[in-house]
Amino acid sequence: MFTCYFFLPIAFNQVITRKAKLFRVLLDLSANIKSALPLISDFKIHIHLNGLPPDDFDYIRYVVSLNRIVSVDITTSTAAVSDKILAVNLGLEKARAGNYDLFFCVDNDLRIPTVTVRLMLETFASNKCEGVVCEKAPLVTHASTEFQQSYSYFIGLALNYQIFPNRRPTGSFYCVDPLRLSAFPLVSNEGDYLTRFKIIHTNTFVYSEYPHCETDEVSRRRRISLASDSLNYVRDIQNFEFVNHIERKFPFPSELQSDLFWRAFFTYKSVIERIDQ
Repeated sequence: MFTCYFFLPIAFNQVITRKAKLFRVLLDLSANIKSALPLISDFKIHIHLNGLPPDDFDYIRYVVSLNRIVSVDITTSTAAVSDKILAVNLGLEKARAGNYDLFFCVDNDLRIPTVTVRLMLETFASNKCEGVVCEKAPLVTHASTEFQQSYSYFIGLALNYQIFPNRRPTGSFYCVDPLRLSAFPLVSNEGDYLTRFKIIHTNTFVYSEYPHCETDEVSRRRRISLASDSLNYVRDIQNFEFVNHIERKFPFPSELQSDLFWRAFFTYKSVIERIDQ
């Protein structure tokens, strides 16, 4: 059995804009922990709020509302600097100080299938590894924009058919031994850095929405590129040469060729072309 430290970093500027998503991820996490209880001897949920709080923010009332969602006491902390890597490194320190076996990082905008944590613990128990990871797939809802639907369609196919050679774990949801991974380098992305360790893929997905428009997704991809560059990590999903290779040599089953597919592909290609502009 494992003792588990679940850490959710959230920037104060997202406390209001992502309130519903945070509540939803807490419900998903609670269901996951319940499913995995035969493998968990003790656990803690820690929400770390970083950055400057919104005007008139009622911290106590906010914490009480979080505790009510999962029906357990949630540990909370704050920091003036809004930086995810600093926040995660703090979480790793807390997990080590509390002698927890495993550290889970959980982004605040995810949907997590109910058996995910249990599967990760089972994988960790049966393998000599330093971490257990999964991949992140796009989430499409009834409110998704045309861009989200089209862009997500191509990315979803690419992930399901595993066309990207360097299979990369997501930095949005992962489980590591806090004694094996002391800290993430500043400015880096956790998913990129985790590829340097002995990690096991669960072959499962967690889900989140892409930005509502192409411009916002280009900005997000540029930030990701800077983080990847800091580790000299090349992401095939953002490699323009690989994009051209897809267009020249169709890597999917032929029955997928359709107007829908090509509209989605060119939406994706437009994003990748704009990253370096």
